[in-house]
Amino acid sequence: MLFRSQLVGCHGDVAFAFGEWGKLATMTLDLTGTDYSTGSLSLSTATASDAMGAGFPFAPKVYLATSISRATTLVCESVTVEMKNAWEMIRDPAATQTVAGVVNTAGRPRAASIKLRTRFDSGHYTAFDAGTEYRFLMVQQIGTGATASYWVWEAAACYIVGVPKTVKVGERLYVDIDLNLLQDDQI
Repeated sequence: MLFRSQLVGCHGDVAFAFGEWGKLATMTLDLTGTDYSTGSLSLSTATASDAMGAGFPFAPKVYLATSISRATTLVCESVTVEMKNAWEMIRDPAATQTVAGVVNTAGRPRAASIKLRTRFDSGHYTAFDAGTEYRFLMVQQIGTGATASYWVWEAAACYIVGVPKTVKVGERLYVDIDLNLLQDDQI
């Protein structure tokens, strides 16, 4: 049985769950549609072309410091970048599917966040200060030489949300560090 559905007026959150080093990066997009159609739809059957290159193992260099120096990389096990809002539907019985619109009930965009899982280092507890503004930079090189390309993720201004937490996975210790991004007009 073939079931087709079309969602219109979607809103939601996006998360890049990079996961473990050496594995493929993934993205999740949690959407809610305010208008939908099902059944026999005239959806396009055109073939899409994909100009993306071959897959690659995710193994970037990660920098987290008050000022970025090429010599100070942070040894990470995983990184997640989330951009979440608090969307609520405005109900109206006369509107399509009873939804007249959506509003961010937080009243403003919420901060994006970065979750880092690093190898255990007792220095994390004394080196990182929640009141200090940090800069986050993640650089993934894909390929080599003149044909190399790069993924660059930068948060020019962020702060640590709470005390770094020790986590035990199997027989290994890790430290989870949660960062909230601050609005920054730096280019």
